[in-house]
Amino acid sequence: MRIYTEVVWQWNELTREYERVSEKFEDYSGPIAHCGGGGKDGGGGGVAAPPAPTPPDPYKTAAAQGAQDRETAKANALLLNPAVNSPYGNVSYDINSLSGIARPTQTIKLSPAQQAELEARNQVSASLGQAGISLAQRLPQSELMAPGTPQRPTSIDYSNVAAVPTMEQYATDRDNASKAAYEQQYALMAPELEQSRRGLENRLVQTGNPLGSEAYNTELDRYERNKNASLQNLANASVGQGYGIQNQLFNNANIARNQQIQEAQLGYNTANQLRNDQLAESQLLRNQQINELAAILQGREAITLPVSGQYNQNALQAPNIAGLINSNYQGQLGSYNQQMNAINQQQMQQQQNAYNSGNAMTSGLFGIGSALAGGFFG
Repeated sequence: MRIYTEVVWQWNELTREYERVSEKFEDYSGPIAHCGGGGKDGGGGGVAAPPAPTPPDPYKTAAAQGAQDRETAKANALLLNPAVNSPYGNVSYDINSLSGIARPTQTIKLSPAQQAELEARNQVSASLGQAGISLAQRLPQSELMAPGTPQRPTSIDYSNVAAVPTMEQYATDRDNASKAAYEQQYALMAPELEQSRRGLENRLVQTGNPLGSEAYNTELDRYERNKNASLQNLANASVGQGYGIQNQLFNNANIARNQQIQEAQLGYNTANQLRNDQLAESQLLRNQQINELAAILQGREAITLPVSGQYNQNALQAPNIAGLINSNYQGQLGSYNQQMNAINQQQMQQQQNAYNSGNAMTSGLFGIGSALAGGFFG
């Protein structure tokens, strides 16, 4: 807030208005004393500021909330732990107080029949336990392989397997087969070829083509060409038969070699299978004792504990004491702020009215002075 101590005005002939040329004021933010007629108890028109609400004590708030939480926990301890009555027995709860907090103690009491079954099964479990100890002490400690188990074979003996065959190995057989096939077929063809030549010569002479004539020589030349062509075909076929024999010998050698390889591997596989069979038998005998011990150790629940049916548990919720205290304080603080805003607005309006009144008085004085001056100098 500003408090004006001096204001100087000057008349402007051009605008025909008074202008503020200087002023002195002080900024003030302290308390304000209200005065004027019509106030409460003769105190004027001002309104006294209400006291600010006292904020809640956090320790007292926490203590109140803690006390409420404990009471709720005690109630829930009773509500959420019902007594159980069943054909197998009963379950009851005893509420013990520890530092002001209720702690339920569960007690299970079996029916006479269930109690007798429990004792009988405990005796059976004790007997099985002794049997398990005795069996565990007899478990084999030696290696898995029994005495006499053959060692695993590490290699295969291929010393009796023939070398890898090649086609060139059977080149001589190919040539011999080709020659034999040619000679065999030629021996069959030669008499027929000779007979055909003599028959041709006789026909030529009888038809008037004497030996040495042009016609005679032409026909014999044709005969020789046909004969050579037949012999060439025979030679080609004989060569093909020779290559067939070579391929057959090569394939037979490969088949024989593969058979030798299988026989060599058969001994290896047989020895390995024998060893695996002996290992499997040793493992079976060893695991049998372990399985018997595991069967003893794998027990089940000795008795059926008393259980209740579906129980609708409804837990109590502790009231939010801390939230309620804080909400109440916030409401008081909001009301206080509204009152203070109203008071500040009223004070600002009073100051504005006072300021406007001062300006009006000053303007009136300057107006009177101007009028006098005008009359004097007029």
